[in-house]
Amino acid sequence: IIGPNDYYQKVWQLFIKNDIFQLQKDEISINTIKQTFLKGGYYITSLNKKLKVIVLNTVFYSTQWSQQCNTSTFYQEETQKMSDPADQFQWLEDTLSNIKKKNQQVYLLAHIPPGNNAYDSTPLWNEEYQLKYENITFKYKEIITMSIYGHLHSDEYRIYNNTLPALLVPSISPVFYNNPSFRHVLLNQNQYIKTYTQYYTDLSIYYARKLLNKSAVIKFQKLYNFHDVYQMEPNENPIN
Repeated sequence: IIGPNDYYQKVWQLFIKNDIFQLQKDEISINTIKQTFLKGGYYITSLNKKLKVIVLNTVFYSTQWSQQCNTSTFYQEETQKMSDPADQFQWLEDTLSNIKKKNQQVYLLAHIPPGNNAYDSTPLWNEEYQLKYENITFKYKEIITMSIYGHLHSDEYRIYNNTLPALLVPSISPVFYNNPSFRHVLLNQNQYIKTYTQYYTDLSIYYARKLLNKSAVIKFQKLYNFHDVYQMEPNENPIN
């Protein structure tokens, strides 16, 4: 999943030089992923016959695009002047339409979520791109099982368009003064999210002990379990 710190030229060189696509055993999947990933950092893969995963490059849509990625872009011109950078919106709509025709479902994964920044309420995407994305995803809401994003380093559960659930995953990095955390996700036999457990470490305790010249060890502890907190009965796709 491409994020704003990946410095595209270096990422592209890594994939091309090491031919990391060969990790995929299915030749058809290799060619499909390679074609769209090298074009714009997006692709589709399968968890099973009924469940797909679409990975999007939402850095294109960021209000901070020029500051985040001004050292290297996919195109000579600024992508923000394009109505559909890397043709990703068109590809997304075509791909979702195909998934719907096959009676399948899909997870959407991306780094920067749509909506506002929870820290200061500023918009994360340019409005034009946000509206296009909302229209496409709402149109195919029946087949979108879950959206998963990062970027904000915060633990959030959002609902888009009053229908589309989204999980925001907190970070292991404390760069935004958040406690480092990670999430252990449990899938059922059909690869749907059954529940997850959130873990964190309290850095204030760690540094307080260091200041007192006491033994200080970073230890992760359980914060909560989704099923326990929200009291949801397991089913085919409980978090949705």
